[in-house]
Amino acid sequence: MENPKHYHDTDSIERRLKILIVVIVLIIAGGTVGYELIEKWSLLNSVYMTLITITTIGFGEVYDLSTAGRVFTIALIIVGVGSTFYALGLIFQMFLEGQIRSVLGRRKMRKEVQHQKDHYIVCGYGRVGRQVVQELQKRGVPLVVIESHEKLIEELAQNNILYVPGDSTSDDVLLTAGIGRARGLIVAIPGEADNVFIALSARQLNSDLIITARADTPQVRAKIRLAGANQVVCPHEIGGVRMAMSTISPNVVDFMKVFSGDEESGLRFEEIRVGEGSTIENLSLKDSPIRAELDIVVVAIKKPERKLVYNPRSDTKIKANDILIVIGEASNLVKLQELTAGTTTPVSETPAAETA
Repeated sequence: MENPKHYHDTDSIERRLKILIVVIVLIIAGGTVGYELIEKWSLLNSVYMTLITITTIGFGEVYDLSTAGRVFTIALIIVGVGSTFYALGLIFQMFLEGQIRSVLGRRKMRKEVQHQKDHYIVCGYGRVGRQVVQELQKRGVPLVVIESHEKLIEELAQNNILYVPGDSTSDDVLLTAGIGRARGLIVAIPGEADNVFIALSARQLNSDLIITARADTPQVRAKIRLAGANQVVCPHEIGGVRMAMSTISPNVVDFMKVFSGDEESGLRFEEIRVGEGSTIENLSLKDSPIRAELDIVVVAIKKPERKLVYNPRSDTKIKANDILIVIGEASNLVKLQELTAGTTTPVSETPAAETA
């Protein structure tokens, strides 16, 4: 993974500004205490004298200064005036270059990221990562992107996508993105060695995380799985299969486009978990409102024991923790999620795994 070139600039300026503010506060406090001790002035007079000194306003001395007081004032001018004007110059520069807005935007972004829960973290906003983000946005899934390149960070900011600037291989960056509270992680960067390392780190930081990682060569798949990934996707293979199928069986590909979201049909493939105590638990498919009322087709049912039942019979019983693989209109799928909610939250295990 390449090192970021520019995104540190805002952090550097923000750090310098914080340091200068702390220095100025310490100078004001030191000047106040100094005048109190040397000249025996009141707190108000000491603060007043300190402020007019470091800002060079020049209203005049509160009282006549002693020799020690004059020496102290000279030192305060040397230290305080330079720091004050440097801070004001830095703030003015940031206003001219629009960096104040960037600093405030970054602070707001960090607060929003800190409040994210059960979200998905996408590592990398390149060609693959951008497609992943678009798919998650279509489904209304909360997400945070980790990206290190300045141009891509600017694009994320312009599109109001939550992001964390930095290196995805860093544990600190993953923690900042809320990996401990996240539901899933999608590693979409091209570096396979980095993908193995990210999967390993992420699994250590969150043992329950659903991890989908990118592999550009089949040989790396096993390594990424051993590192902790639940799913490994090779975009080149998927692209090649899609091209071959588009040539050999174009109508099949057109049919699949309807459900993949490539066409505005309103239909979606989805997987929905049946919660315990839901209204359709223990009903058969024919007795449930899935097909009769919602016009949703159940393609398969994945049982808790990992058994996948294709084209289930109409008398198949719906049990708690079954995962229904369904096709239907997006609005009706939302209604089905409400029916299956029960006393547990419906979970879509890896909604972006197929599109990573």
